[in-house]
Amino acid sequence: MGGKGGGLGTTVVLSLVTVVLGAARGNEVLDSAQQNAEDGIRAFITTLGFEEVRFR
Repeated sequence: MGGKGGGLGTTVVLSLVTVVLGAARGNEVLDSAQQNAEDGIRAFITTLGFEEVRFR
């Protein structure tokens, strides 16, 4: 797997990442993770005195 140029090891890893991300999207895991992250960031930012936090 080591060495220059990536090769087969890189291809396998990228394929696995694609499969895992596809499954996560299908099960709405990514949506839930994004919402949880936004909620946590919003809570933190409002403790700093900001009244409004928007995400794009």
